[in-house]
Amino acid sequence: MDYRCVETTFKRPACLLQFGMLGSMAVVMAYRAYLIIQKADHPPVEVEVESARGSGKWAICEHPDFRTLYGAGFGIMSGQWLGGSAVSGQSLAGQDGSKLSTQVIEFGGWKLSCAIVDLTSHPLQAYPGAFWLCSQAAVTWFLLETDKKWVRVAEHGPGHLAVQRLSMQRYGWDWGYDSNHSDVFATLPIIENPKGARHHQKHCHMTQFEKKRQDATLLLIVIDSPHVIVTTSLGILPQMTSLLGTLGGLMTVMGLIFTTVFVQKYPDSNVVATFRSRTLIGHQENGNPALPPQDDGKCPVPPVTYTSQQQLPNKVVTRARRQSGVPPIPVPPGIRHP
Repeated sequence: MDYRCVETTFKRPACLLQFGMLGSMAVVMAYRAYLIIQKADHPPVEVEVESARGSGKWAICEHPDFRTLYGAGFGIMSGQWLGGSAVSGQSLAGQDGSKLSTQVIEFGGWKLSCAIVDLTSHPLQAYPGAFWLCSQAAVTWFLLETDKKWVRVAEHGPGHLAVQRLSMQRYGWDWGYDSNHSDVFATLPIIENPKGARHHQKHCHMTQFEKKRQDATLLLIVIDSPHVIVTTSLGILPQMTSLLGTLGGLMTVMGLIFTTVFVQKYPDSNVVATFRSRTLIGHQENGNPALPPQDDGKCPVPPVTYTSQQQLPNKVVTRARRQSGVPPIPVPPGIRHP
């Protein structure tokens, strides 16, 4: 796209068209770049759907007023959740076994003795699926790690059965040179049954921390979908990279518009046919063709070349001299030019 290649009669309109399109493109790109920088604190986001990697990290903790956790356990169901507290299949322990150990967690200003159930790399075997969290304590706090901090999702006493639905999402940033995402979980209570735990204790793989036994407290976590919505905020660098891609597309469109309005003046000439002729890679030749190819309207004819041992025919030389205005070579009397 170059207005200088247009013949003199139409050079001014071509110049106006070219610089008009370039100016419009520059204004659009500058405005887009301004918006990207101005809205750096409120960037656009990309939303994707990925497979769930796990079921979160949980803590079964003692109550700060009742400082004893007698036992804890969990069970991952092999079948599907059937509604309520009914789950098909068998209760399976985690891949690392069902043994749990206690550790101290700081939560709300207290240091609590808790059993950690890490299911971040344990997706369920069927969906909608479920898993059990069980405890033996006077009062149990069930904690869930979300966005790198602990939150309390339930507080129940012995014999209590609760069912909650777990939803999972991932939020993060993409800066172009690096990215960072955090898992965010949320629970929604479905069923509360203060006396329903006794019928489901068989699903727990309990680990006893104290000799004293207590009626179990059960929390059934239900997950409906194996997919997670991933929301990524875009930094300035990936937005600018996308803007450069838009620039390339605009340049292509402008080139198409220009070549559609200002076409080749001699599209069927020998020069154009020579320019458009092609060959297999490795068979190209240096220099200019000895004779321009003739275009019959179908495909350009390959140029005719002559080696150093060959001579151009006299007819070709004479015709070329006549077309160029050079006088013919003098010949003896009685001999005519071909």
